[in-house]
Amino acid sequence: WGKDAEEFKPERFLSEDRKKVIKSDYFIPFSIGKRSCPGESYARTEVFLYFTAILQKFHVSLPEGAKPDFDGQLGIGLGPKPYDVCLKKRF
Repeated sequence: WGKDAEEFKPERFLSEDRKKVIKSDYFIPFSIGKRSCPGESYARTEVFLYFTAILQKFHVSLPEGAKPDFDGQLGIGLGPKPYDVCLKKRF
């Protein structure tokens, strides 16, 4: 990916018209081929359902006056730094 390989750029995972997600040969979290993870579709469905349930029941926002921080925290991989969010119950 060049000089900016450590910078997150979502367009790397999108088609040229930015309407489709393309699988990258360099990002394979569940492996591929005969030994690919059989739980991949289950895991993706579960994450989608949990996230959707949270968004249906709560309005999610940053605390008042807070600005988003997109810097990562290096560990085994690059993950987000700890942050606070506000959840307000919807109707």
